[in-house]
Amino acid sequence: MRGQRLTIVGTVVGNSMDKTVVVQVEMQKRHPVIKKYVRTRKKYHAHDEKNECGIGDRVRMIETRPLSKTKRWCVIDIVEHGKGRKIEIEEPEEIVMRKIKPPVAAEAEPESEAVEGTDEAQQAGETEEENTDDTGADEVEGSR
Repeated sequence: MRGQRLTIVGTVVGNSMDKTVVVQVEMQKRHPVIKKYVRTRKKYHAHDEKNECGIGDRVRMIETRPLSKTKRWCVIDIVEHGKGRKIEIEEPEEIVMRKIKPPVAAEAEPESEAVEGTDEAQQAGETEEENTDDTGADEVEGSR
C-alpha cells in the first residue's frame, strides 16, 4: 500500500478559480447501525494546470502533495465532457451577411407614400371641421 496514491472520479461543479476546480465525488457507504447503503457527497479542490475543465465534466483525480490550504488533488484527465459545456458554433458567412443587410429600399417607398397621403387627408379634414365650426358660429350670431 505504501507509495500508491488514490485516484477518484467526480463531477466538476465549479471552475471560477484560476488553475483550480471544485469536484464533487459521490460515494455509497454502508451505514454501521442501520445496515443500509447511504449516498454521501464530498467536494474536493483539485489542481487543473491548463484550465480545460468545464462545469459538468467527469474528471479523474489523483492524490498529491499539498498545493495550497485546500488543494490536495490534481486532475489527471477528463473522462467525459458535461452538458453544461459551451460549444462554439461558427455561422456561415452567407447567414451573417443576410442578418446585416437592411431590407430592400423599394419595399419601403410605398409605405412612405401611404403615410404622406394620410397626412394630407388629415389636414384636409381639419380644414373642413374648422369651416363647419365657423358656419355654425355665424348661424348662432345671425339668430340673435
